[in-house]
Amino acid sequence: MSLSPKLSTARVLPLFRFAVEDWRNDQESVLQSIADQPWSSAGPLIVRSSAKGEDSATQSLAGQFTSVLHVLGRRGIVDAVEQVIESYGISHREDEVLVQPELENARFSGVAFNCDPNSGAPYRVISWYEGTDTTKVTTGSSEDVETWVGVIHRVPSALPPALRPLLELLDELEALTGEHRFEVEFGVDANFEVILLQARPLVIASPEVSIQRHIEVLEGLEDALTRVQSGTQFAGTRMFSTMTDWNPAEMIGEKPRPLAASLYRFLITDQTWCASRQSYGYRDLRGVPLMVDLGGLHYIDVLASINSFAPSAVSEGLVRRLSEYYSAKLMKSPELHDKIEFEVVYTCNAFGLDDDLAELRSAGFTQSDTDELSQALINLTNEVIRGDATWRRDRRLIEESKTLQSSDLGDALTLCRDTGAFPFAGLARAGFVGRKLTLGLVRAGVLSSSDVELLMGGLHTVTQEMIADLQRLAREDFLGLYGHLRPGTYDICAASYAEDPERYFEGVHLGEKVVANVEPFQLNDAQERAIALMMARDHIGGTPHDLINFIQSSMRDREWGKFEYSRQISHLLSLLIDFADELNISRDDLSYLPIESILTHQRSGDSSRDALARLIEVGRAQYEVTSSILLPSLIRTADDVYDFLVPRATPNFVTKLRVIARVADVERGDDVDGAIALISSADPGFDWLFTAGIVGLITAYGGVNSHMAIRAQELGIPTATGVGPNRFASYRMAHSIELDCAAGFIRVTR
Repeated sequence: MSLSPKLSTARVLPLFRFAVEDWRNDQESVLQSIADQPWSSAGPLIVRSSAKGEDSATQSLAGQFTSVLHVLGRRGIVDAVEQVIESYGISHREDEVLVQPELENARFSGVAFNCDPNSGAPYRVISWYEGTDTTKVTTGSSEDVETWVGVIHRVPSALPPALRPLLELLDELEALTGEHRFEVEFGVDANFEVILLQARPLVIASPEVSIQRHIEVLEGLEDALTRVQSGTQFAGTRMFSTMTDWNPAEMIGEKPRPLAASLYRFLITDQTWCASRQSYGYRDLRGVPLMVDLGGLHYIDVLASINSFAPSAVSEGLVRRLSEYYSAKLMKSPELHDKIEFEVVYTCNAFGLDDDLAELRSAGFTQSDTDELSQALINLTNEVIRGDATWRRDRRLIEESKTLQSSDLGDALTLCRDTGAFPFAGLARAGFVGRKLTLGLVRAGVLSSSDVELLMGGLHTVTQEMIADLQRLAREDFLGLYGHLRPGTYDICAASYAEDPERYFEGVHLGEKVVANVEPFQLNDAQERAIALMMARDHIGGTPHDLINFIQSSMRDREWGKFEYSRQISHLLSLLIDFADELNISRDDLSYLPIESILTHQRSGDSSRDALARLIEVGRAQYEVTSSILLPSLIRTADDVYDFLVPRATPNFVTKLRVIARVADVERGDDVDGAIALISSADPGFDWLFTAGIVGLITAYGGVNSHMAIRAQELGIPTATGVGPNRFASYRMAHSIELDCAAGFIRVTR
């Protein structure tokens, strides 16, 4: 349909299009036709892609092909057209190339969707770049892209006024075309007039949820958030984050199915998280759940997390004022919500604490306040480093748990929580303290980035053992040790290594770099003297060698504890699979049941599957609604339910290495050998990637201390963790990427 004469809400730039086949058969004729356009010599041109898949009603591939700006003259047109055609790979007869005047002096440009492009849910999604380059969003080449999401039935509040005319354009296009699932590429010129550059339909396999049902769910969420934000027992602004503390987005995914979410809640976020933290000298918050369910999406209660990091020795009044201060800091800098333990809350004495606490004094805290907090953190940190009653105890508990196993599902669940999750949570806390101390030594200039790589490379963790064992053990023996691992630790639908070894280890590539022996890290005399002085100044007990031993042991034991804990979860999942088999229920069906429903049914003695079948259908229907809900990764007000700007994530770069390579989307099944692998989370079940020849790694979720960050540092793999869902989506569309960890940037190269 020709839209130019019909549109009233936007201007369509003149356009000349031609088939690739015509270009190949008669280039001169095509060039003459372009020259005959009255606008072709009036200024620079842009040559755009219009591939078969990109413009069809069966697939959306926007951003996968090249567009060329600033095209001038005959030679420039020829070169630009060839670049666009080359980006198609194997071309089809229907593939076309578009030539039109370049939109000069653009204020904004980007892509707008009249539905959620993943689920078809009733949202408007707009991504834009502020500047003159109109290809930044579609090529994924800029870090300066903003994204707004808003439900169709509400007036937007978070969308900048200059872009609100786009909503009128989307309404008009829907009325003119009859399509209700499409995307447009747009520009906004110097006079704030909207320019329509391209429009194409979207094909989405997900079932539609009715707008009325969607409205009901969101209104319920708004009411629930309004109630809980006014009813908290903690001081400060109550916020909810998918990437804070125990980070459900990383551990169970953005939208986990009911079984995975309920296992995580029972094992970790109901009581284990705070019971373990209290045993390490922090405030006793037992009885306070950490994770909340918002329409099937799972969030961390940020205020509960913040308050849990207050040492138990700190007075109640100071805790309240700290809670108000920390939450206000996060409200002003929401991009820090996945880094609160490193950049928002003071959780331990990690060198230079007095300098850090000066920030509190500048915010109105007294010297007495900071002295009280400082002394409490000094005592807590020394107890953790000494480890007699903390992480060494937890290590012994995990060792003892290897002989404890039950064939009863309820008993196995309790054992997994008490002898697996609880000690692992403690080892994770010690690992965080170790990481903070390392960063403190780097900040002070005592350790260089090369020193940290040696320090991490000498950890000799489970992953290094796994890589070595894959070389030297028979397959059966190897799977006996590592077969319980799976990408998606809590996901019953994910195959374990033992269930599908060919998928994970067929054609493994064990390069010399991955299995190379690393010299043990040794402090030199100057470093030892400097650390000794710092430890004396900051009241950290022990010797420099004691400190380095703690750092290495805490991080190594954290990874080992996670490995052993995942073995217990795998045993739980095997019991659940057996339960499902007995009732002729598939693993997929069982994933829609929370663990509480399964236990209730099992204890009832009912051998019928009918009651569970009804619950499965209810769970499946509810999950369809969950899949249609879009919420921000950080919820600050109840209004965020309806529209929000997507917070920009700040990637965490690991190593100082640089690599340019093709992209391999692991979930799509791409070949990862020689590629930069893309995975959503930093789950330990993805350790098989380090045996498969990857040259780099990018994750959507995961912090500086995540499992994959430690693995990558240890093995010398350039990595960016926690790039956020938006950047991650653009990188998935790329063919190749430059990952420069030293410079701290990621650039799409094609």
